Formats: sequence, structure tokens, C-alpha cells
Amino acid sequence: DLSRDLNAGGAQLLVRILSAHEALTAIRRHVQAAMVPMHWRACLVGDRTMAAGGIARLGADIPDSTHALPMRLSRQMVSSSLQEHFGNRDLVEHEGVWYASVVLDLCPENGSELFVRLAEKIGRSIPWRASFEILPNGQNLRSLEKALAAFLAAFGDYNKAIRRAHDHIREMVNDGVYVAGFRVVYTTWAESEKKAQLALSTLTSAIESWGSARCTNETGMPAQAMLASAAGFTAMSPAPFLPAPMEDIARMLPIGRPASIWQTGQIIFTTLEGRPYPVQFGSSMQAYWSTIGFAPTGSGKSFTLNVLNSGLLLAPGAREVPPITLVDVGKSGALVMNWFRSILPEHLRAQVQAFTLRNHIDYAINPFDTQHGFDMPLPEDVDFLIAVLGTLVPDCGSEADKFFERVILAAYEKYARNSPDARKWQDGLDAQVAKALQEALPEIKRVKGFENFTLDEHTTVWEVVDALFAVGRIEESISAQRYAMPTMQDLAQIAQQPKVFNLYGTAMHKGELIIDIFKRNINASLSSYEILTGTTRFNLGAARAVAIDLQEVVGTITSEEGRRRSGLMFLLARRIGARNYFLKWEDVAKYCPPLYAQYHRKRIDKMWETIKFLQYDEAHYFSGIQSVVRLVEADLRTGRKFNLVSAMFSQLLDDFSPSLIENTYIFFVMGLGDASPQRVKEVFNLSDDEMTAIQRYCVRPGTMFARFKTRVGVLSQVLRLPASRYEKWCFTTQGRDQTLRAALVERMGSFPDALDVLCDRFPSGTAEPWLERLARELANEGVEDEALAQMAAKKLLEELDKGRRH
Repeated sequence: DLSRDLNAGGAQLLVRILSAHEALTAIRRHVQAAMVPMHWRACLVGDRTMAAGGIARLGADIPDSTHALPMRLSRQMVSSSLQEHFGNRDLVEHEGVWYASVVLDLCPENGSELFVRLAEKIGRSIPWRASFEILPNGQNLRSLEKALAAFLAAFGDYNKAIRRAHDHIREMVNDGVYVAGFRVVYTTWAESEKKAQLALSTLTSAIESWGSARCTNETGMPAQAMLASAAGFTAMSPAPFLPAPMEDIARMLPIGRPASIWQTGQIIFTTLEGRPYPVQFGSSMQAYWSTIGFAPTGSGKSFTLNVLNSGLLLAPGAREVPPITLVDVGKSGALVMNWFRSILPEHLRAQVQAFTLRNHIDYAINPFDTQHGFDMPLPEDVDFLIAVLGTLVPDCGSEADKFFERVILAAYEKYARNSPDARKWQDGLDAQVAKALQEALPEIKRVKGFENFTLDEHTTVWEVVDALFAVGRIEESISAQRYAMPTMQDLAQIAQQPKVFNLYGTAMHKGELIIDIFKRNINASLSSYEILTGTTRFNLGAARAVAIDLQEVVGTITSEEGRRRSGLMFLLARRIGARNYFLKWEDVAKYCPPLYAQYHRKRIDKMWETIKFLQYDEAHYFSGIQSVVRLVEADLRTGRKFNLVSAMFSQLLDDFSPSLIENTYIFFVMGLGDASPQRVKEVFNLSDDEMTAIQRYCVRPGTMFARFKTRVGVLSQVLRLPASRYEKWCFTTQGRDQTLRAALVERMGSFPDALDVLCDRFPSGTAEPWLERLARELANEGVEDEALAQMAAKKLLEELDKGRRH
């Protein structure tokens, strides 16, 4: 009933029935505030360990049931005695920890108060727990008190008040209100008696300010109260039962308190009251793994994403660098990668890269490159190339995608392995490959199938690729293959070939032949984009975690041409960092040349088994460019098929289409900014309560609204992403703090050492007040403002050196 929908008379709560072992482990952790061993497990009837022990004891002279049964559960929960201490406060000492308990004596004046309000009042300064017990037919409880109040009603106002209260309860029952009885025990603890008394004062003050409720520590049975506060441990409690309407009791229960369905996760958020809230990206609890985020200007998105990405890089259980591609406009992603690389052992640092893409021949990327050994494209390659051509050539009409596909396949067929037009090998193409080929030539001739391999003017590049691969020269074989592929410069000629021209030679759009439109746009693009010219020169090498900064190659977001330029660069970045993310062996096997099958199966299976992350930040740069939007949305929808968690963050609400929202299972709203609240509500299909939470709480960087669609229901929470001072200094992209960090790293030559200095000197995570004072001092001395960061770094190092000498 608790988990049923609200419209069906339920409470719509996420409810899970615990096994006996799970429940007992939770109970013991309630009972014993000291650390309980992680793998502790209660011994129950039927357990193997119990059976073995029982059989061993059955040979006793006078066997009884205790020889065949495990130790009593109460003794397993409480393994040593509890020492009660009476004084100004009733306390209990157990295994070096001091406990103090209070029982609820009087409900809040308004009848009820939300539990979360109490949790906010208690705060995070003390540990505490609470146990609620509910009994039916609350009007029948405390019958002796009722009888005495009726008998003594004439003597004193207190007795009259009690009688009026019982009369009021009877009237509610007669009116159809369900009255239950409940009692509550609260417990806090500390490592010393004095600290326990202080914690008790904090707890008592919070409860008594919770709608003027009343509680007491004077139970006369502090040990029993302490044990009663452990949920499910005992029905014996010194707390009095309080009759109340069930609707009021329900509001006072902790069922509305945020709780995560994940036990562990790559990211540990916190609730508003500070409780840990783990989130596991790529878990079986969700049918899809697509993630989107609305992050208006000023919401602290860059810093928040840096903290989030650092959690992904340091995911629990990782045995190697996780495959992550961050596509960003700016250097915030580079901060994460540079920090991560600095803490890795030397032999792993090459697997983490951050770079800024430039429109220069040295960064040339041939979109037609295929998987190693493939002379024909995979379906994913064709989809990518259609998106590229659709971005470069926007005016080919409704038949554009089919026309582009025809051109793409014709280009591959022209330069395929067995084509008469296959490119010929020349030593001048790549001196290192040519040298390796000469060294390996005798070995190549000894390989079956390559006995007749020769190097002359008729040798094709594909023959060189295959020969080098056959003798294990993988890197050289990959380098050689770049010269076998079609390039963007070939497309104008390919469009005139019979395979294309016979089908589309007369096709027109807006009064012009689409082939002419295509050729004109391709030639114009080649003059504008050096990065698309010729064969691939850019190489990531062994990198697995990559941050790609597009700051220098994106266009303006105010014009369609600028957004097309940006969209093209996002596509190229996706190709660079995530090319191997969209592979499954059963899909690739039918296209794979036999020589390369074993090589590809091993690496594709390994990559597929690993959870991968692809993140598009600043997606508003390609807003409205449909060829790019379709590919990005396809990544979000189909990511789980490839064990891929894909994410997109944007500042524009228009980037979140209804189909995208419908297929997204995780989304974050990092604030409203200048956006209309009604528009945000409509785009994300939010309720009034969810909008109220966003407007009330999501006003500072680091606090966000999150919705998770899971197999057990939909979770909507306001969460915080806590950051340590180390993370604040590591990932900040704001103000003069980042320039100070850069200057200090430059002077010290070590990123971690510079962070240590900043964290020790400025534990708040910012040096802005100190920098303002220093700027005034330097201005009085006539020093230029531009020198502030360098002067500040110099001063910090002087202070550090002086401190060491002393």
C-alpha cells in the first residue's frame, strides 16, 4: 500500500522489503554507534556457520536446544554490557561511546510538523537517530490517564486540559478520523561524557523548537531508551504513547526525507540537510542512461561539472583509467584532466590528455578514417559522415541524407582494398612507416599469405597496411592506413562519378542542381577549414580520458553559420575522443576483414564491458543545427546499448526537445537564471512542488534539482555537490583565483604542490579578499595591475620559505 500510486490511495513511496540479514545488520549499526565491521553478518537458523557449530556441539552429555541454535539475536546485537549514569543528565556508556536519549512527551502545538524541519533544526553538528513506533486505535491507549482525568477533572486546570484532549479525540473518531498512537525516542552520542551532554542539549533544543514540541531525558531507564531508538530492536520503550490523527503522525515521520536507491555510486551528492546521497551512473536501476542538464549563466556549471567529473575519474573499484570524453568550450575540462594526470603513476599519465583544438593543418582530422583494417565504413561511420556533410552542405533539400550516403559509399568503393583506384604506396608519405616496412620486409615474406609481397610502384597502401599488421607492427600499420582513405578533397570528384551522377545528376533544390550545391559548399569548406584538409595528422595515442577544448574553433551562437561551424567542431571532437565507444562485436563482426578479426574482437569486447562517459558541454553552440542535434540525441538515446553514459548540458531551454526529455532518465536543473519559471516548468514537465523547490533552493552554485527515472519509480530531489577546499582550488574557473593558481603552478612547476600551498593558506577556497588588499598595496607602490597574479604568487612563496626557516 505504501508504494501504490497516490491516485490509487497509496503513499507513492519507494519501498523495499529487507531480508533478515540486511535488517539485522541495519539494527546493529543503529545499536552500536561505533564502527561495525563492514562484512558483519548475523548468525540465523539455517545459516551454514550455525549448522556446523550446532552439529559440533550435539555430542555434549546433556544436549538441549541451545546446542543446535545460534546465539540469541539480542546478544549478537549487543555484545557487551551497558553502563547507566544518572545525574543532571541520564546517560549510557557502551564500548567507549556515551549515549543520551530523549522521548517525545508532547506533540507540536499545530498537531504536526514535517520531519525535515526537525532535521534542518538539528543540523549536521551532532550525530543522532530516531525511532518511531505506531499502534492502531490510539483512542484506546492511556485509558488509565483518561479515567483519572475524568475523576479528577474538577481539581485543577491540568486535569481539565487532559479531559478536553481525550474528549476531542473521541469526537474526531466519531467524525471518521483515524486516530493512532505513536511514540518516539531520539538518541545522540559522543566519545566523551561532556560532549554527549552538549550533543543532548543541541538535540533537546531542536526538538522543543520544532513547533513547540516537548521532550524529556528523565526516563529512569536510559539504557532501554537508547536501545529503543534502534529501529526494530525492541518493543520495550520508556516513551509514552501519544494519541493523534494518523494524518498528523504521517507528516511527522521521516518518510519524506530524501533517500537514494543506490548504495554506492561514482558521485556522492548530499541532501539539503547534509546526508550522503550516492548516485550511480550506468546502473541496472535505470533502463536508459541519458543525462541532460540545464545550466544558465552564473549557476556555477563549470565548477559543478568539474567536481562531478572528478568523481567519475575516481569511481570506486576502477582498476584503470576510465574512458571519458569531455567536449567543452573553454578550459574547465582541462583542469580535471591535468589534476587527474598529476596524481597518477608515471606509466598511466599518457592515458589522460587535455588539448585545445585548432583550425590548423597540424590538427588535421580526416572524417573518412575507419577502424583499423576496414576499407569500408561501419553504419556508425556513415551516420557520422552524413552529419558532417549535412553541417557543411545545408541546402540540398529533403533528399540530402540519401544523397550524402550515396557519395560516401562511392568514395569508399573507389579507394577500397580491391579497387583498381586503390591508392599506391610511396615512401615519401611517412618516413617512419617506410623505415619500419624496410626493416620488417624479410619477416613479412615468411608470413603465410604474404610470401609474394613486394615493394614497387604498383604496391597499394592497403597491401602495406595488411603486411605490417601481419607481423605485429600495429602502430605503423595504423599510420599507413591514413593514406589509403578517401578525403574531403575527393568528394567533388566523387559526386561526378556514374554511381552518384546517374541517380542524382538531375536532382534540384531551389532551382539549382544539388550536385552543384554540394561541390560549391565542399570547396568553400576546404578553404575555410584546414582541419579537414588531407589525411589525419592529429593522434591521441594511448589516451583514454580526454578533455577537448573547442574555444578557438567554435563560431558565434548568434548566426546559423556560426552555429554550423561550432556543430562541425563538436562532431570532430566526438570522433576524436569517442570513436571506439559505439562498437559491439556482434555488430562489427560481419564487416571485419578476417585478418583483423581476433585483434578487433579482443579490444572491442574489453571496451564494451567498460562503462564509458561522453559529455557535451555548452551544447547551445550548435543549437538548431539538425544534423548535429540528431546525432547527439541518438547518442543520448542509444548509449546504454554500448555501455555508454552520455550527457548534454546547455544554457538554452530550446535545446531540450520533448522527445529528448521523454528519453532522458537523469536530468539536472542548476537554477533558473533569466529563464521564465513557467517555461522551465513546461520544458521539463515539472510539478508545482518541484518548481517551488527549484526557486527556493537552487539559487547558489553547487545546489541543483535532480530527477532520476528508475525501475522502481521517479526520484525528484534537491541536491548539493559538496566540494572540499582542495576541489575548490583545483577546479575554480572564476575571478582572480584561477590566475593566482596558474601563476603559482608556473613558479613551482607542480600542480599538486601549488594546490597544497593554496589550500593551507586559504582554506575557504578563495583568495579574493587577500588579493584585493594586495592590489591596493601594489597600487600605492605604483605596481601595474597586470602583475597582480605573479606578485601574489611570489609573495606566497616568500611567506612559505620564511615559515620553513622559522
